[in-house]
Amino acid sequence: MKRLAGYTILVLATITMVILLWQVRSVVGLFFLSLALASAARPPVRHLMQRGLPLWLALLLTYLLGLALVVGLAILLGSSLMSELYDLAENLALAYENTWLAWMRGSTSQQALAARLPPPSQLFETITGPQGGLLAQRILGLAAGVSSFLAGIIAALVLSTYWTVDQARFERLWLSLLPASQRQPARLIWQAIESGVGAYIRSEIGQSFVGIVLLFAGYTVIGLPYPALLALLGGIAWLVPLVGVVLTVAPVLVIGLMEGVGLAIVAVLYTITILLVLELIVEPRLFNRRRYSSILTVLLMLVLIEDFGIVGLIMAPPLSAALQILFTNLLAAQKTPPLTGAADQLTMLRERLTTVETALQSKEDAPPGISNIAARLNKLLHRADLVIRNDS
Repeated sequence: MKRLAGYTILVLATITMVILLWQVRSVVGLFFLSLALASAARPPVRHLMQRGLPLWLALLLTYLLGLALVVGLAILLGSSLMSELYDLAENLALAYENTWLAWMRGSTSQQALAARLPPPSQLFETITGPQGGLLAQRILGLAAGVSSFLAGIIAALVLSTYWTVDQARFERLWLSLLPASQRQPARLIWQAIESGVGAYIRSEIGQSFVGIVLLFAGYTVIGLPYPALLALLGGIAWLVPLVGVVLTVAPVLVIGLMEGVGLAIVAVLYTITILLVLELIVEPRLFNRRRYSSILTVLLMLVLIEDFGIVGLIMAPPLSAALQILFTNLLAAQKTPPLTGAADQLTMLRERLTTVETALQSKEDAPPGISNIAARLNKLLHRADLVIRNDS
């Protein structure tokens, strides 16, 4: 009876915790996004520290490099993008006027449809006037959403610097909540998840950046209209799994057909070629997607898209990778046969320490600090051996 009551309390507590986390999912999402960004930045920071730089300088250079790439991309596309948006607005207005006039002189159904649409001269008033209030509200809502998203990204970047600086303290904090026997396996699982998610984020950001630059250069050379806008949309759409290819190629096809069939074919073939380069050459060097099942990714996409929209589609792959790494390591830990006792563990540790000491003796320029650590470990193993003998 007590066991049943304990299980009931545990289930109720779990359900309550899940409900509470769901209520504050935006804060939880920001927290995990900051951890993901920190995991993506940690290998470059560690590489710079191995070259002798202090942590604060390595961290500063890493984030400055990321900021420089964003600023460089903005400079590359900025002027062209603004003029293209202005031209696109004018062309859409002109296309609307021509279509409305053609429908007014067309069939009965076209005339009836045109009669329900505002005349071209009143289109701007309809959008900004009382009749266009709902559209204006949606535009303001979209702008507010974009501003909130950018603010969240900035906050996540700031938090990620904190996690990078205090990584050891953060790990000790949450590992202290676990029993001592489970802390080492939990640390290994956490490091595996962090490595996999960080590799995925670096891969996607790298592919998106390379794709935008190559698409913009190619569209400009072949004379496709709106090259900066189409390249930016393609680089963002490529982040969406499974349907990213369709979202990238479709606008290119539509704009190309407006200029001619030949230009559309060339633009589509060039776009597909760049996407194949990203998929077959760039991505395998940064992230091994084949290690993870796509079925779980699809299921998470269906769940997350309802509440988070396009952001949920982008969040699904790293979350899927994290869950699969977690389950794989848990199953591996269960299948690993335990050691027979403390004496076996001590013997294993002594063999490893002997290997390290042999390697240090073969190196003339071995750092003194490592030799001191090895000596301290040897004393600890000797004390552990005495404790085991006394207990036996």
